[in-house]
Parts: sequence; C-alpha cells; structure tokens
Amino acid sequence: MTEEAVQKIARCQTERLLRHLKDDIPFSDAKIDENIYPQLVKVSFYYTEYFEEVKKIDPNQVVKFKDLISENKGDYVVLTGPPGSGKTTIAKRLSCQTSAAEYFFYVSLMEVVPNGPITYKQLLLDHIFPDISEEIRKDAFRWIKENPDRCVVILDGYDQAIWSIQDLKPQYADYETPKPVNQLVSNMCCRNVFSEATLMLTSRSHALLSIPSYFRAKNTLLVHDLEEKDMKKFFFLIARENATEAWQRLHDKASHLLYLCYNPLLLQFVVNLLLDDSIPIQSITILFQKVIESIHRQNSSQAGSKDLMNPMSSLAFKGMEKSVFLFEVDDLQKEGLTEVKVQDFVISFGKLPKSGGQRLFDGDKRFYFCHQTLQEYFAAHYIAKLMPYNKFSNLIPQIFHERRWSMVKRFLVGLLLEGAPASTHDDKVFDLEAQLFQLTAFQKDCKEIKKHNAYDLLEIMVDLQDCEKMIQHLAEQLCPNLHFMGFPLSLNACYALGQFLQHTHKDIVQLSFVQCNLKGSTLQVISNAIKEGDCMVKKLVVCDCTLVGNDGPEIMCDSIIKLDALTLENCGITKINNLCKKIRVNEKRICLNLWANQIQNDELTALAECVPFLDALELDHNHITDVIDFAECFKVPSVKMTVLSLRYNMIGDLGARAMMGCIHNVGKMDLAGCNISQGTKNEMSKKIGDQGLHESSVLF
Repeated sequence: MTEEAVQKIARCQTERLLRHLKDDIPFSDAKIDENIYPQLVKVSFYYTEYFEEVKKIDPNQVVKFKDLISENKGDYVVLTGPPGSGKTTIAKRLSCQTSAAEYFFYVSLMEVVPNGPITYKQLLLDHIFPDISEEIRKDAFRWIKENPDRCVVILDGYDQAIWSIQDLKPQYADYETPKPVNQLVSNMCCRNVFSEATLMLTSRSHALLSIPSYFRAKNTLLVHDLEEKDMKKFFFLIARENATEAWQRLHDKASHLLYLCYNPLLLQFVVNLLLDDSIPIQSITILFQKVIESIHRQNSSQAGSKDLMNPMSSLAFKGMEKSVFLFEVDDLQKEGLTEVKVQDFVISFGKLPKSGGQRLFDGDKRFYFCHQTLQEYFAAHYIAKLMPYNKFSNLIPQIFHERRWSMVKRFLVGLLLEGAPASTHDDKVFDLEAQLFQLTAFQKDCKEIKKHNAYDLLEIMVDLQDCEKMIQHLAEQLCPNLHFMGFPLSLNACYALGQFLQHTHKDIVQLSFVQCNLKGSTLQVISNAIKEGDCMVKKLVVCDCTLVGNDGPEIMCDSIIKLDALTLENCGITKINNLCKKIRVNEKRICLNLWANQIQNDELTALAECVPFLDALELDHNHITDVIDFAECFKVPSVKMTVLSLRYNMIGDLGARAMMGCIHNVGKMDLAGCNISQGTKNEMSKKIGDQGLHESSVLF
C-alpha cells in the first residue's frame, strides 16, 4: 500500500477536470486568469441555533481562494451562491490543485445516480475513474481511510442531486457496507466517517434551507460578486481584441446591463452579445434568449434554433419537474432530438463499464445542459409558450412556493410580463400576476419586514426588475420599514431594490442593511435610488459593513438631502469631511450616527462646522481623545442638539470638563466609558445639581 495509487488518481482527476472547465464556458476559448475569482464571504444566514459559533462570525470576512482550504482544514464547509456565481468552477479549480500535503477528491452529485446501495469506494473512486485498475482503486481507498487528514472531499451540486438528506438522521457508519447515496453523504456531513478530512459541499441556497441542523456546516461561504477590477479584467480576457470596443458599448448603449457583469456566467453572456452590435439587450430574459441563438449560430449545428426550441424546452421542463438534470439518450429520442442536434447546449459523458461484476449505471451516455440556467430558461419557455393552460394553472402555485423553481420563475416573469400590454387578457398572464399580488400582499399592511421575509421580498424584486407594471404595483404597497440582515446583497439585488425605491411615492420610515456585506459599489446603487426617487427615507442604517470604508460618507453626499437620519456604524470610516460639508450646505437638520468607526480628532473640525444642522450626533467607540476645541461650537446659543454621545472615547477629565460647558445646548449627553476619574464625575454631578438639570441629562 503506497501513496502512488492516490497520486495516479489525482493526476487523472486533474486532466479530466481541466477538460470540464473548458467545456463549462459556452463562449470563447480565451485562457481565463487563474487569479480571477468571485469574493467568498462568510455568512450566518443558513445557520441554526444548533451552532454557538454563529455568534463569533465576522459578517465582513472575505476568504481568498488560496486560503479556502487552509482556513477550513479538517472542517466541513458549505459553498453557496446564486446561479452562475462560480460554485462549480471554484470546486473544480480547487480539485485541480496538486499538493504533496493534500489530495482532492471531486464528486459531481448530479452524476451519482446508482441503481442501488453503494460503498464509499464506489462513490469517491469507482464511478469516476473506471479506466484505472481495480487494484489501484483499492489501494488508493485504503490510503484514504488511513490518511483522512490529508484528504479534501468536494461534493459538488447538492441542489442538483435527485436524492436528499432532508429526512435523514445520523446513523452508525462504516466504510465497507453499501448504503443509499444520501445516507453516505449524510454520514460524511455529520462527520461519522472521514471525520478528519476537509469536506466541502456546494449548493444553491434553496436546497440548504431544508437540511437538518445536524447535517449543516459550521462554516458557510457565499460566492459573492466579482470585484470591479476582476470583472473588468475578466471582461477584457473574454472579449480579447474587441475588448475596448465592447467595453465602450456596454457603457454607452447598455449601461443597464452593467450590474449583471459582476456574475461570472452572465458576464460571459453579456460580452458575447455586446460583440454583435445589432443585438439590443434590455433584460436578463432577452439576454438568455439571444444567448441561445448566438450559441447555435456560432457553433453551426445542423438544426436551426427555431427547430430546436420546442423539443429542448419540453426536455428541460420534464427534467425540472422531477428535479432531474441528467438525461439519457432515450430522453432525447422521445423529444425527436439527437446527440448531434443538442451538442451546442449539453455536455455528454460516458458511463462506468462493469467493475467487479457490478454496473452502477445503466445506459451508454448521459447528458446535462452546459449550465443549469440554460435548462431553466428552456423550461420557462415551455411553461410560457407550450404548456396547456389547465396544467399551467395547477403548476404556477408550486413554482412560486418551491425555491428550486426560483430561476424558472424569474424567466417566466420576463417571458410573460416584459412589455405585455396593461390590458392583456391572456389567462397565463392573469394567473402569474395573481400569484405575484398574493405573494407580495403579506407586506401591504405589514409595519416591519425582517430577516427571512426581507430575503423573500428581495427575491421577488429581483424577479420583477424588468417588469415595469409589477414594479409600480409592488412599490405602491412597499412596507415602510425594511430590514435586510445577515445575508450579503449582490449588485444585482441592490439594483432591483433601487428600482422599487425609485417608484414608491410614500416615505420609508427605516431602511436598514445589517451584516449585508455592502461596499462602495452596492451602497452607490442604493444612494442613487434614494436620490432619484420621490420618497423621503426617514432613517437609513448601514451597520457592520466594514468594506464600505471612506467611500460610504462620500457616496451618501449625493442623497443626504433625502434623509432625516443616517447611521454608518462599524463601516471602517476614518474620513467624514465632505459629508459634513454637504450637511452644512444643505442646511437641513439631520441625525448622524457614526458608531464604531476609526474617526480621530482631526475629523472633529469638520463635524464642528455642521453641528448647527445636527439634531443628534453619536460618535461612540471611535478614536477621539481631544474635544476641547469641538466643545466650543456648542456654546453658540442657536445650537440645540437632542442627543450627543461620545461613549467609549478616551477624552479623560479635560474633555469631560470641556463638554460640561455645553450641557444647556444638549438635551442628553452620554460620556460613559470615557476614562473620567471619580473626582471629575463628582464635580459633574454637583454642576448638574447646581444648574437645576435632571440627573439623566448627562450620563458618565
């Protein structure tokens, strides 16, 4: 028994996955830079109270690709994200790494469709490497069992598996007894087997929400947007010699598509179509429609795209209906399709030959769409254009209430409602609108929307962002208190929310983003929407979004006139000079909360100049030590402030005495935790009593 068997497996896997990575890109044979990856952000949205570790999560912690395994070594980690965000690409690139310290074992769960119970050896080795001898596979598996701490097992695409671990419970496990695939996977997830190995599971979010707590990972990473510099770099790599022209066209003629380009898959689609100057692209639905035509035209298959649309749509829908993403030759033949006809849209792979007297799969070949979103678009086309109305009316509630249909729903809204006349009497349009009205009715009389309801509402907004009529309807009944918390917001999601903010005519009482991983680009979209909309936002809260940094105050200069209160808490801010100037120029009173940033003494000069226009100022937990000059601005009789809080800034006795000179101009002053001596506190208490002030007017 040697390590050589595992090394041979690793070499074979790397060769296979590198071929897959090339096939996974529908357009272009450009070599993609290995250093371009979406952000990986730690999230707590998918946790339950089962894990105490939730309380320790830094909501803004970004994990770099190169550190993905080292930071999770020996742990179980889940990689989740929206369609096209790069989950499978990341999983495959990880598995292509060669290291003397670790060996990677990649399993596409979509392709694991055995006829009966199987063993861990069959799951990890036999059905993936049938061309490697049985002796080497046995040798490799023995090594894996004895060296789990040097193994990384990647289970890719849980949402695409035809089985589930939703209704299972942890069971006694061994390595040799054949079991159903879902039991094998669940035993790995609860660490009953390979407990010292690093385990990664990838999935879209809808499938994670139903996993029992004892099978959930302690570490969950969201595949977030590309960074702006990486997006542009990726754009130019794909467009190659036409990159400059395509980039200019994106900004001049299709700037509304820019928000899509932060998603790696959609970026490839947008670039390809931008290179054809004759194609207008107004929405994601039209984008996919043109993509399908373009793929076919570029690859020059025998059948015309119109001849393929209906049978491909039927095939795709039948798969979605049963949560099936793999198709047999027989499935194609039933739709009048052949392997040659569909070769532009699907990837085929051979099946495992007999091994040890057992065949794990039947059939010579299986097929799956180049990307799941293509299958979802085809399925939506079938539902919108080909499905009989009686079946449509029965299916539509299921589409709206089962998360696995989320992308189909989005395409369906686009196909049926985009540009549809307001007076249309089409039964499908009527039913679809009725479902949307019903789905959003919960928030009509709701005073406050939080957590999961906010997540659901945001998903609806994303679905409807290309449908003007529905945007106007939902905007009219938008809840006045919107709290988004605990899940990162993509640029696309912020763009969708912004559209609704621009269309609502009633004021928003509070709009909050807490632990949403906002950064400059996403906050800019929100700020622009507030600025351009008709409504006022009484209070905007951005909290625990340290990636915002000094961009935050600069960005809010554009929309501060539309706010009554602004909170930028724990956002990594050190500079506020321009924001203070804007408040002074606007001459509109506002409440300003800058808790837990890194503001120092130098910025107090700018703050002092806008004090006359502040109803409240909270600077708790900053780095302020000298307030003597700042206190002078409060001695002007016209300055009146309801709240001034400097808690946990080390201003000491000198600072406390200086601030006491302002007490008649401030309704409530809080100096707790400011390193004030007991003697000075006694002086302050006496002064409060002597001047006839209530003891609660100054806290220290």
